[in-house]
Amino acid sequence: MWMMRAAEFGQPIVWDYHVILFVNCGRWTVWDLDHLGSVEQDLALYLDTTFVPVQEEFQPLFRVVDAALFCELFSSDRSHMLLPDGKWQAPPPSWPAPKGESTNNLMSWISMTDTYLGEVMDLQTLRNTHIKNCEPAR
Repeated sequence: MWMMRAAEFGQPIVWDYHVILFVNCGRWTVWDLDHLGSVEQDLALYLDTTFVPVQEEFQPLFRVVDAALFCELFSSDRSHMLLPDGKWQAPPPSWPAPKGESTNNLMSWISMTDTYLGEVMDLQTLRNTHIKNCEPAR
C-alpha cells in the first residue's frame, strides 16, 4: 500500500491486514486513519493512489463485510501484537480491546482463504462492485 503513515516517505508498506471503512452516502468514500491523504476520500481516488500494479504475490485482497456485523462479532485479545518474550511489538491502542463473539477471532477475519464472514474479493472485483455505478468525485 502506498501513502501510508507507517511507511518510509515515498515507499510502499506491506500489511498483514489493514482495516478501512467504506461509506455510501450517494457516492462511495473510504475512511483510512493511516493514509497520508485526508481521512475520508473518494473510493476510486483512494484505490488509485493506494494500490498500484504489483506482482501477483502482493495483489491485495479485501474482506467486505457489513459494519454492524463487524462491530458485533470482531474480537481481538491483541496477542498478535506480542513478541515471544511477552513484550509489545509496539504500544497497543489506548482503547479497550474489542470483544465480540470470542476472545480472539482475528485470524478468521484476516485469512483470505477462510469463508468466515463477508465476501473476499480482489481489487478489480472491488472496483467493479463498488465504483462502476457511482457518481464521480466532486
